[in-house]
Amino acid sequence: MKAVRVPGWLGPAVLDRYHSGASHLFLLHGNIRDVHPFGPDFIGISDGVRRLADARAVVVSYDVAGGLSFPDAAREKAFRKALGLKAGALPADPVRALILLDALLSTERCAPGSVAIVIDYAHTLAPAEGGAAERQNITTLARWASDPAIAARRPFVVLTAPAAGDVSSEVYAGASGAEVVTVPRPALEDRVEYARELQRRWPEVAWELTPEQLGAETGGLALVQMEDMVQRARGARTAIARGSILERKIDLLRQEYGDVLEILQPRHDLSAVGGLDHAVAELREVADIMRRGLHSAAPLGIILMGPPGTGKSYLAECFARECGMLCVKFRPLRGMYVGQSERNQEKAFAAIRALAPVVVIVDESDQAEGGSRDQGSGDSGVTERMRAGAFNFWADNALRGKVLR
Repeated sequence: MKAVRVPGWLGPAVLDRYHSGASHLFLLHGNIRDVHPFGPDFIGISDGVRRLADARAVVVSYDVAGGLSFPDAAREKAFRKALGLKAGALPADPVRALILLDALLSTERCAPGSVAIVIDYAHTLAPAEGGAAERQNITTLARWASDPAIAARRPFVVLTAPAAGDVSSEVYAGASGAEVVTVPRPALEDRVEYARELQRRWPEVAWELTPEQLGAETGGLALVQMEDMVQRARGARTAIARGSILERKIDLLRQEYGDVLEILQPRHDLSAVGGLDHAVAELREVADIMRRGLHSAAPLGIILMGPPGTGKSYLAECFARECGMLCVKFRPLRGMYVGQSERNQEKAFAAIRALAPVVVIVDESDQAEGGSRDQGSGDSGVTERMRAGAFNFWADNALRGKVLR
């Protein structure tokens, strides 16, 4: 694969796995509609993958709306030659298109390691709740992941979807399934670099914040959302100021995650708490650790105990403001449809990871996470699955210093 600059997460999660022979089919989900650093540019995931595969003889993309497409005429010619296809329109419907792509992965007319395939919106081809109409597509993609003969030909196949749970688990279940890779929100260094790029692109915009400050204030946002902020300021002929940036950030986060998380804006820090001197002193020590980024010294969580009405929630919100971190609370995650509760929980936890560093306030945690330990026998196991998911999430030591509950 062509050596170009790539996002930090892509190397260990995708390229190292591919070059070691561990995987050849990857399902990317999460922040897939953002732009990412590939070479000197910030471009979309699919464009970036095609750039990585630029040295391959056959590079083809597919989605339900656009059909089969190619980066240039030479790749289309190589595709047709490999399959013995004459000039003319190529099939756009999923079943016939996947038949062609299946043949491409199997033909000996292409040398091993010469084929790359990108399938966007994979959840429209192989949905989690797929019926008879999608059964052939699901089976085809699952076989691509597990067939030793296909793996031996060293193709590079990338599927994208908003969430892994939207795609049939048959595609990625088991040791021989597709490698599932979460595309994270941009790291601080990427946000700062992109802020510099935006400043170069629109020099007429007044910047009251430096690129470093804008990068720090936009934690949890996608790069395209940062661009939206700058374009709004450009259109309104206003400055890039901290107040307007924070206001727009909260609006964007509420639009994106408002169904599973409540985004809070604490107005006061711990100096506004009267009494509770011991608790305030302890929390100030933790807040100092969080502000300094001392991850190994930070607790995974803090329990505030006391009768109702004693100010626990207010104290937690003031603590979040003291930390200078985003503050969120769970909304009810239970849904009436099969699998909806688990998907809501998965979305909420994915959002928390994306928004880190963040303080999560959990009031009456048993209810927020699916019921008490004595429940779970009459809801088809939903409560047990949600509780197990919550325990696994909160026990993840990689969240230490980034997510504080």
